[in-house]
Amino acid sequence: MNISFWRSSLLEGIQHSTVLPLRDGSIVKGTIQKFFKGDIALVSVNGQSIVAKLERSLSVLRPYYFEIDIKDDLPSLKVVGEESGDKKMQNILQTLGTEGKKEESLASFLLSKNIPFSKEFLTTIAKETSPSFPSPEKKAIEMMIARNFTPSKSIFQALKSLGDASLAPLFNELTALADREGYGEELVKFKGAFRLTKGREVLLHLVKGWLEGNIPFRILQQTGAIEKGVLEQQALVSLSPKQEEAEEITAMKKTLLNNLPTIEKMPFFHKMVESIEKSPNLRGKLTQEGTSLFINEEGKEILIEVNKLLQTSFQSREFQRILSTLFSSLGLTYESELKGESSGEGLKGALLKMLEQPLPPFLRERAEEMLHKLTALQLLSSDEGQGPITSLYVQFPLYVREKLTEVSLQWKGKKREDGTIDPNYCHILFHLELSYLQETVVSVRVQNRVIIIDIINEHQDIKPIMESLKPSLRLGLSKLDYYLSDVKVFASKDKTSSLAQVSHSGYKGVDLKI
Repeated sequence: MNISFWRSSLLEGIQHSTVLPLRDGSIVKGTIQKFFKGDIALVSVNGQSIVAKLERSLSVLRPYYFEIDIKDDLPSLKVVGEESGDKKMQNILQTLGTEGKKEESLASFLLSKNIPFSKEFLTTIAKETSPSFPSPEKKAIEMMIARNFTPSKSIFQALKSLGDASLAPLFNELTALADREGYGEELVKFKGAFRLTKGREVLLHLVKGWLEGNIPFRILQQTGAIEKGVLEQQALVSLSPKQEEAEEITAMKKTLLNNLPTIEKMPFFHKMVESIEKSPNLRGKLTQEGTSLFINEEGKEILIEVNKLLQTSFQSREFQRILSTLFSSLGLTYESELKGESSGEGLKGALLKMLEQPLPPFLRERAEEMLHKLTALQLLSSDEGQGPITSLYVQFPLYVREKLTEVSLQWKGKKREDGTIDPNYCHILFHLELSYLQETVVSVRVQNRVIIIDIINEHQDIKPIMESLKPSLRLGLSKLDYYLSDVKVFASKDKTSSLAQVSHSGYKGVDLKI
């Protein structure tokens, strides 16, 4: 499969999710269908038929370029150019009172796509485009108009960034550069946030038991969470937000125990998570320590609980929490968090703080690129102005068994009259990069609570595995009041075109319910 093709398909599914609206001052291409009395006509504009007042006599079925005036109840159409003219673009620009090669290229592109645009949009965005006017810029412009975004440099740069490098390799490069240049602590905690593992939960159990006095410090060293050369007091200082030593270790432990949520945000804690996840035979080590004579009964119970945690798979509520954490960690809720009591501590907030400092040019460039991508994902996660159909597009980096991968998700759903999401109808497309299965696309369609799942992957030997999993999946979904109709596995050559069409189509139904 082709990664760029699927990313493009998902984005196009977002940008075509709404009918392009006609607004006051828009330039559009239209054709007169029928005349009425008093210079009134039925005009076909942008796939819609409207009744409008014409400012001069025109020919039926001949295409014209109009400027729309909809201040009154009856729209007025002013001719600004004709389809057959040799210098139609120059004439249109002259009528609008603007000129330039970039403006001409942008106007020509928009009109060729039957996309209505205003003079404000043309003049604001044209100066931000490149002379070559590449594809990512064109797609960004289509999304801006389709989603009714305010024409601005920041929004254009954000949406354009989605056509550049993927989020995961950019995040990897950014964290490596930041670490090399001495800014690693700003970003290291997000590596832990983007991990689909049990390491964080395991470590929280062990650290809490250690601070309570039930887990010896040496167990944290035996499991690899803390290097063996590190002293207990050094570890306590590294986990303390103030980085200050107290007179007694017991007093330090008591203080940290009362501030566990703060400990989780410390860079040293995230390094401990990374270390313990790399530890070989972790369950064996914990089992061995649980038989030690130098650990009390409370400590043994903690180790038994941790071992059980390592043996169990993720449950549905855990996945919901993980997805919520991923959104928050990316900073997609940054602005709303600032309005409340939260300080906006996601990746976006960290990048904004980093960019306030004097940075090496290459690090600043990567940080700004990442910031643009996060802003774009925020924009595409909003359902503002989408009417009864709402859609979302998001990418996030994810560490699975130490391999950094990327997940892209497109979601389309229907809103009820009260504004809430209707769980009976929706469509989700997942694009995943997995260690063994490689590139995988999963389509989940929900129609009246009936679910059909299509999996696109080149490894066709997973078909019997999926067949064996159907009964348990059907049972699990039935407990959530959903009925699994079928799960099918396709090779990309068999399913690519049809699934791409589904992502571009109008509302067919989808809700994410794991």
